[in-house]
Amino acid sequence: AHLGVTLDGPRFAAQMRRVNALQPDAVVIVGDFVDDDSREADLLEACRALGELDAPVFYAYGNHDAGYFRYRDFSAARLREVLEENGVTILADRVVELDGWTLAGRRDRSMAGRLSAAELTAGLDALRPGVSGKDVDRIARDCISSRGYGDFFGHGLGHGVGIEIHENPVLSPRSNWVLKAGHIVTVEPGIYLPGECGVRIEDMALITPDGCRNLTAFEKELIIL
Repeated sequence: AHLGVTLDGPRFAAQMRRVNALQPDAVVIVGDFVDDDSREADLLEACRALGELDAPVFYAYGNHDAGYFRYRDFSAARLREVLEENGVTILADRVVELDGWTLAGRRDRSMAGRLSAAELTAGLDALRPGVSGKDVDRIARDCISSRGYGDFFGHGLGHGVGIEIHENPVLSPRSNWVLKAGHIVTVEPGIYLPGECGVRIEDMALITPDGCRNLTAFEKELIIL
């Protein structure tokens, strides 16, 4: 939208009313929602309009959304705050599944630790019928190794979930189990630095006839309290 450049707050809100009349299943805001000289007044009105939509709203960062210059009167943190106050789901290094569609969004390129598209979907991309547990594990493990942390990922990638919390098929370097449609498996890569810290990110996925559906919608961005 490049608020303040192409559309101001009132004009953006008018466009959202037109969108809402079409009864969309979801609305995705991508690529430069704001610009370096956008004004907070326009941001507030635009986000209120997003919050009034009947459909769920998702947002992914554009190149200008974090702000490179000091022209505008609000911060990147304020942008995030206002979006979340209006019920917008922010896709910052996050993948969600929505009625058979996969939505993936990365952090702004100015933000430290930004994942590549391949890293963001590693492991989940490999989940499909006919693939072995060790092949899925290898793809995720290679991603971690490429960042220099391969020696600190000391467990299997995941396991099946059914009647029991831990059951076959197993996703690990030694697993010959072959995935089938209907399997539910966890995908939980972890990095553990002795004496420092550790992190494990967990998803649960349903294997479908043509791939998988991620059943987990929890945000993966680091939150510092």
